[in-house]
Amino acid sequence: MPRTVGSILHGAYGDYYWQAVCLRLFRHTHPDIRLRLYAASESRRQALSVLDLSFAECFEPWTALQHETPDEFLQYQVFDPDLRRDVLAHLPERVLARIDRTTNRIFWNDLRSRWPLVQADIIGLNEAGRCLLPEIMAANGIPENLFERRPTVGFSWRYRVSTSAIKPWLQPSAEELVRKYSCVFRRLIDEFDCHVLVTGMNVVTTDANRQRIDAKYAEFGLDLPPERVVYLQGLSWPIEREIISRATVCAGMASGFTEAVCARRGRMFLLDPPLHYLLVLARYRVGLFDYRSPGGFLRAWLRPQTGRRIYRWLAGALRESRATDLPSRDREKP
Repeated sequence: MPRTVGSILHGAYGDYYWQAVCLRLFRHTHPDIRLRLYAASESRRQALSVLDLSFAECFEPWTALQHETPDEFLQYQVFDPDLRRDVLAHLPERVLARIDRTTNRIFWNDLRSRWPLVQADIIGLNEAGRCLLPEIMAANGIPENLFERRPTVGFSWRYRVSTSAIKPWLQPSAEELVRKYSCVFRRLIDEFDCHVLVTGMNVVTTDANRQRIDAKYAEFGLDLPPERVVYLQGLSWPIEREIISRATVCAGMASGFTEAVCARRGRMFLLDPPLHYLLVLARYRVGLFDYRSPGGFLRAWLRPQTGRRIYRWLAGALRESRATDLPSRDREKP
C-alpha cells in the first residue's frame, strides 16, 4: 500500500502558496505516495480552496489530525511559533511523533534548484475558481474586456512595518512612495492610454474582511484619475493574483502576493524592496524578479529607485509589449 505523507500549511497566504508548490513538486518526483494537506487556519483553507490542489488527496482543517495519522510528514517552517502554539500543541502524541520538530525546513531551499518554475509547476485555479473569476472581476469593478481594450499595469502595494516578518530597513516613507508611484502611473496613463490595477490599497478594514486581508491593506490609495484605476478589494487572494497576472506589465512591492504573480508571469518589476528582503533573496538564491541576471540585479539593488527609473522600466516594457502585439492586431484588421 502506498505510504501517506501529510503536511500542515500555515502562515500568510504566500507561505501557504509556496508550501503547496513545493509539495506539488515533491508529489511529481514521488508518484508512489499519497499526499494529504491540512490547513492551520480555516479561513485560509476556505480562501485557497479555489486553487487546483488535485495533486493531494485532501485539503482539510488541521483538526482532522485528531482522527487520522499520515505515515510521515513533510513539514515546512516547523519552528514557526504560531504553528507550534496554535496547532502542534494540540495534536496527539501519535501524530507529533511523525513530525520532525528539530529541522526547520524552508520552502525556498527546496525551490532553489527548480527555478525558474515552468508553468506546469505553477498552481492555478481549479474549476470552481475559474467559474468564480468573472464574478470577482465584476465585484471589483473591472470593466468588461479591459485587458483586450487597452494596455494595463498591475501594481501590488505592501508597506512593511516593524512587526512584519520582513523588516522595513531602508524603506522610504509611505507618503514618499505614494507620491512617486502616483507620478509614474499618471505618466504611463498619459503616454500609453493604460488602465492601472492596484491591490493592497484603498480598502477599509472591517470585521467582515479583517481575516481575509490580514489588516495589511492600506486605507489610502494613489493620486490617479478615478476612471483609470481599479483597486482590488481583497475578495480572493488566488483569484486576484490571477487578475493582476493578466496585466500587460506588472510591478509590486515585496510580498508573497507579488512573488506569486512573478512566478505566474515569469517577469515582474520589484519596487523599493526593504534591505531585509534583498538579503533574504540573496540568502536563498531563488531567482525571483530576475534579480540574478545583470539587469535584474541592478534593478533590485539600485538605491534609490527614482520615479524616473521606474517609469523608464515600465514604459520600456509597455513599448515592448505594444511592438509584440502589432502583428496580431494588423492581422485582425478587415
